[in-house]
Formats: sequence, C-alpha cells, structure tokens
Amino acid sequence: MSVHIVFEKSADDSIKRIIQALTGTHIHTELVVTATNAEPPYISRTAYSAYMYEDFSSTPETEFRYSDNTHDFLQVYASADEIERIKKTCDSRVQVKTPYNLKDMVLSIIPLRNPMEKDIFQVKTLYCSQAVVLILRSCLDPTHPVLHTLKSFNSRTINPEQLFAALKPVCQPAQAENVLKRKSVQTRLGNYKTTPRN
Repeated sequence: MSVHIVFEKSADDSIKRIIQALTGTHIHTELVVTATNAEPPYISRTAYSAYMYEDFSSTPETEFRYSDNTHDFLQVYASADEIERIKKTCDSRVQVKTPYNLKDMVLSIIPLRNPMEKDIFQVKTLYCSQAVVLILRSCLDPTHPVLHTLKSFNSRTINPEQLFAALKPVCQPAQAENVLKRKSVQTRLGNYKTTPRN
C-alpha cells in the first residue's frame, strides 16, 4: 500500500498559465491513496483533491487522467496504519464538503506571509497543497521523514511548486503507470489458473 502525491504541470488554459507564470512548473497537487480490500477490487486507488471553486473531493481510479507528460509523481512509503489514517481523514473532508480556500491560494504568492495555521480537522477551507500538507502531518507517524520536512512549511502559504521541491529529496519518484489502474494480483492469478495449458 502506498500514497502518491501527484503534481500537475500541464498549462492547457489561461488560468493554469497564469498560475505557472507566478509560481512555477507545478500548478496543482493531489493525493492518490492505494488501499487493499477483502473483496474485489482487491486493490483500489482513490485521488483526493481540492480544486478551485469546488469542495474537497474524491475521484475513483476509473476516472484517472494522469500521464508522465502532464504530471509528476512522488511516492510516499507508509505503513498500513498510516494509509488507513490518510484514507479516513481524506474521506472525512469529502463527507463534510470542505470548501475551496481561494483566499490563501491567491495570497500564497506573497513572500514572508505567515498566517496562523489550524490542523486538518479544524480548517474551514482547503486549497490543494494546503490539503496535502495538513493530511500528511495529521496521519504520518512522528518519525516519518516526510513529516519532518513538512514541519518547516506554513500550510496556508505553500504552493504546489514549493511542495514538490521540498518533498522530492525525501520521496521516491514514480511514473504514471504506478498510479493508474492495474489488475490485482488475485485477478492475475485467477486468470492464470483458468487458462488451459498446452
């Protein structure tokens, strides 16, 4: 089980191009949580994100539109307990329909700004990189190297480009194929067993 942090780098509309010009290559970030299930699908992936003008949301793997040309990926190694906490925390933000934090997203380009932070369960709004920082801070074990890196950032001022630069040294780089839907081990074994031998 693992968590991938996905960073969008495509600029296919005017708003994305403006954000890219102001902050750098990466314009959006989200979490992809890989979890195991007792029943099919045995392995499932869900993306969690805060999109502009939308409530915090989840996206099933059947709707993933990731590619190495449009996104960069960092893998966060995590224990089963950490993954479970991350998934439950993300689902709780989806259920309460946490609104988008437009104010802090816009103000994140202002240097030396240091507003007061709240944890993931107290915030009233979230923007993409703020959500990733707060969720990981809340769910990773105290000794996790990613957690140590995130302590130095204010979640209300960090943008996706800054988050990518900070986490790249402590995370494993990944590719789109690592987070796109694949058949589970059980399914592959099942198909193998039903295939007649020559």
